[in-house]
Amino acid sequence: MSPQPPQGLPPEDPLQLARRLQQGDVDALEAVLRTLGPKIAGGLKKRHPSLSAEDIEDVLSLASHRLWQSRAQFDPDRGSLAAWFFIIADNQARDLLRKEARRGERLIDTSQVAGPEAVQSRADAEEPSPRTQDLRDILGQLPWVDHRIISAYARTGGSGPWAADLAGELGLRPGTIRVRCQRIKQKIRKEMQAREALAAAY
Repeated sequence: MSPQPPQGLPPEDPLQLARRLQQGDVDALEAVLRTLGPKIAGGLKKRHPSLSAEDIEDVLSLASHRLWQSRAQFDPDRGSLAAWFFIIADNQARDLLRKEARRGERLIDTSQVAGPEAVQSRADAEEPSPRTQDLRDILGQLPWVDHRIISAYARTGGSGPWAADLAGELGLRPGTIRVRCQRIKQKIRKEMQAREALAAAY
């Protein structure tokens, strides 16, 4: 199913769409994709820039199926249909990215870069919590320079001449690096809060 709306068909009222879904109207799924699909696709691309257009189309197709399966659970008093659909689509996108990451890890012979104990400990490691996965997603989407700054800050706990040590590498003044680090931390904090609020809605 394509997120692009067919030409000539107007978007529909999300509340009406929600009622149609709850009543078991299969045609409502196409209307949901036509009305909400482009907005959801844009949100997914912004949150997961590594996803291709084909990936997003696949995610929306899977998410619409999940939306249909769980339609009876939707409560308009707890949030909008768009927010609910986005949560489902975002979870599908994360699942896809995790599968691709695991597939990539299997292509690497880890025994050549770590001893058998390290390989075994990674194999036995538990799945990260949703909060940890959110943080990893956010960090993974940072520009390279921002990622380098926040990594250096985290490694040193912000103590010592970490900014001065990084200045030569990045071609920035230590003071500029420290100010930028504060902005990066604020950005990460806001994004984490936004994700927590979205998850708390359902």
